[in-house]
Amino acid sequence: MTDTPWLTTAELAQLSGVTHRQLQWWHERRLVVPQRFGHERRWRRQDVARVLLIQRIRRFGMAQHNLRVPLDRIAPALENDLWRWVMIFMTMRKGGKPDTAMVMEIRMVEPEGAAEALRLAGAFRGFARMIDLDEIRRDATIFMRPPTTTAAPMIRRYA
Repeated sequence: MTDTPWLTTAELAQLSGVTHRQLQWWHERRLVVPQRFGHERRWRRQDVARVLLIQRIRRFGMAQHNLRVPLDRIAPALENDLWRWVMIFMTMRKGGKPDTAMVMEIRMVEPEGAAEALRLAGAFRGFARMIDLDEIRRDATIFMRPPTTTAAPMIRRYA
């Protein structure tokens, strides 16, 4: 990793655990739009945060072709530090096959409103998940830091 304000695709893939092909697929579908320099993609902090958000939503069972709506709703809050939490209310399609979760509603939640949001989630017939946007922002910032150049101190072992 370099001390530039962007990451290469290889660096982002290594740090996030997302494959090169997956990043390319998300870029082709305009779910994430990194800067291009020739054939090389360069990922800024907000691009990294969006990749981490996509990963989090995918873990909830959301199909890739259904990502556009939740991303378009949540991304502005993520990029502008407007909200701390997002509550996603989802339901499964009939048949309950993997990757069939559909978003029913998205609510931005203030930190002091988290208890109320969890109460609402309990009354919801589908299932609800909370996403901590501060955690995603923090992880994206950590990814963008240059590696430390100081070596770790040696630990002496005594017999």
